[in-house]
Amino acid sequence: MVPQNKRAKKSYPKPGNAGGTLLRQIHALLFKSPKSPFYPSSPIKDAHILIACSGGIDSVALAVALSKYGRRIVAKEALELLHIDHGWRGAVSESDSRFVSQLGDDLGIPVIQEKLTPKVFEKKGESQENLARMQRKKLYQKWVCRKEAELGKKTFVLTAHHADDVFETLLWRIFTGALLHESEGIQLCTGHELRPLIRVEKKTLIEFLSEESQSYCEDQTNQDTRFLRNGIRHRLVPEILALFPNAKRRLMELTKQLDEHRDDLKLPKIAQELMGRQVPLRKDQIKLIRNEKAVTLSGGWQLTPPQKTLGKSNRVDRSS
Repeated sequence: MVPQNKRAKKSYPKPGNAGGTLLRQIHALLFKSPKSPFYPSSPIKDAHILIACSGGIDSVALAVALSKYGRRIVAKEALELLHIDHGWRGAVSESDSRFVSQLGDDLGIPVIQEKLTPKVFEKKGESQENLARMQRKKLYQKWVCRKEAELGKKTFVLTAHHADDVFETLLWRIFTGALLHESEGIQLCTGHELRPLIRVEKKTLIEFLSEESQSYCEDQTNQDTRFLRNGIRHRLVPEILALFPNAKRRLMELTKQLDEHRDDLKLPKIAQELMGRQVPLRKDQIKLIRNEKAVTLSGGWQLTPPQKTLGKSNRVDRSS
């Protein structure tokens, strides 16, 4: 006979091998990294979490992992899905929206639906991808403010950027010369946005959804190599990994070093402007600029303190 004062332990579902790996990596990043707003205690308390969910592999894996097995990370009651329909693919986009709504029902968490209008993509001089990113961030801000006002709790948006995304981003920034002054996108936390999967490889996410027999949406535009990011993913990355199998791990180590020394690497605005004008800068010259010292550069550029921006006075006419 079981004593009345002994209650039966509540049973919780347990993930498979890939799910266990995924949850441990998320937990370590959110609660063991000093860069996390939740460091060093767990689970997340007194905060509301919006999971940006497109219906694709990455965001579906994040939503399923946290809602089904993430009680040591965040209470299920604090979760909501936020889906943004970009309206790019007509009926397919509408199908993705319905899929995310059904996913929320299946997981037992609310879903917020937003749809962008074609007008937001009419701005000249900007790529469609960049315009979409800016609109998503505006909607994130809108819902963060709304939820904080409604609930009186700090609210965060979790996006499903993973280690493969970080690898591709680093390659893009290395080859475009943007690594030093555009490294912010690889951070765990930027304002109210959190990226808890940036140390998780995509293969782990695929294995997890396979374990769960969980379906997801396929975005065919991700195969279109006319987009630079897709070209890097489908053409450049396989060639690099064929020659250097450990390249992904090595560059992930580099991201950690960049994160640790971000303040030292961040260039002054005037140095960024010079690089944008294809003016080469040596390390010693960057140091002089950072310390607001006078420096003479190639191409007739001459900087003397306390100048902060470029203008005609920075250029020396050597034609006479």
